[in-house]
Amino acid sequence: MKQYKVGDKAWYARYDMVKVTKPCPVCYGKKQVMLILGNKDKVVLPCDYCGHGFDEPSGVITEYEYTAEPEHLIITGIESKQDLVSKEIRYYSGGRYFLAEDLFDTKEEANKRCAEKIRQAEEEETQTAMKLKLNHYA
Repeated sequence: MKQYKVGDKAWYARYDMVKVTKPCPVCYGKKQVMLILGNKDKVVLPCDYCGHGFDEPSGVITEYEYTAEPEHLIITGIESKQDLVSKEIRYYSGGRYFLAEDLFDTKEEANKRCAEKIRQAEEEETQTAMKLKLNHYA
């Protein structure tokens, strides 16, 4: 890993979760679904997937997605901690600190790290969901 000095410019591999509105995957924005009974009668019902509780169906759902947002910054401070086993360097900029493993010279390198961090976060979410599911049905 490259070591930076105060005043150096770097790209921070930042990623965020953003709220995204999408068409309902059940009613496709139509706000209703059709139920076909065994005798072939058709009944139109309000969509329960995009309608919650007493709210009418909206035709859309809200989800959260990860986005890669590399941030360009200038190093304003450096803190180094070292013991017999490891060494940790923190870089400061704008009152926040950043670990050396998340700072890069180019935006492209930072984007690659963002993709890595997003993949790790998604794997952790999947593992947590599976643990919850297994605990719920155990």
